[in-house]
Amino acid sequence: MKVQIRDKEAMESLAIANLRAYLEAHGWGDERPWGTWATIFSKEERGRMWGIAVPIEAGGLLYAESVAEAITTLAEAEDRSQMDVFGDLTNWSIDRTQPTNHKRANEAPNIWRVGAEKGKYTDSFVAGGYAGIGWIPGSDLTEVTDKEALRCLYKMAYPQDGDARVATNVGQILRFLSGIKPGDYIITPTKEYTLLQYGRVESGVYYQPEPDDGCPFPHRRQVDWAKRPLNSTEFPLKLYNAMRFPPLTVFQIHHREEFLSAVVNALWSNARWP
Repeated sequence: MKVQIRDKEAMESLAIANLRAYLEAHGWGDERPWGTWATIFSKEERGRMWGIAVPIEAGGLLYAESVAEAITTLAEAEDRSQMDVFGDLTNWSIDRTQPTNHKRANEAPNIWRVGAEKGKYTDSFVAGGYAGIGWIPGSDLTEVTDKEALRCLYKMAYPQDGDARVATNVGQILRFLSGIKPGDYIITPTKEYTLLQYGRVESGVYYQPEPDDGCPFPHRRQVDWAKRPLNSTEFPLKLYNAMRFPPLTVFQIHHREEFLSAVVNALWSNARWP
């Protein structure tokens, strides 16, 4: 079952310009006025004609209801959750045709945990707008996509490591290099165990050979971090249990909708985006 949004404040927080720009960029036609307060946008999708009434101006008694109906229709037409749609609309801009460096609307974001040595370097991550890993610091890994090539580089850097450790760490490095995509979310623990920084990935991997920002990790990805961390004690139980991190630095969290729901709830507490 897809997570739904039913909060009136959430609907009222969405800029009407974002909704219009999103519809225009995704092929919804500006068909006709509907009375004096809305315009009907329509599109044929998956063998059906869909219609969305977009208010001409924000505010008013019907604004929140109209936005909620628009999100519901988009979620059904695109076969996505309302959380995904709301996240894209919140981040959309009238001067672009798709979210900058984000996944296209029909691709669901994945959620990843990227450690920072138990929060030691989390402040550097957030201040610098990135997340990073520190393995094989003397090699630029931005063009490495082959697992065997990466295994050879790893074994040259860490000849003392046994086969099990090599396999585990090579897998983690590959997840950071090619598993994580722009538009995915990254969660990073802080020194306070219950607080988690979270952000959206904005780029592919880049190499910083001699970092001077307090964090030695040279393999990095740009991340748009939220203004405030999440409190894991407020997560749904499945997500909270998933965040009881095993001894891994990079791994995927398979409770996407529970996480997006927690992020939307954080929006009402002045976080920057869902």
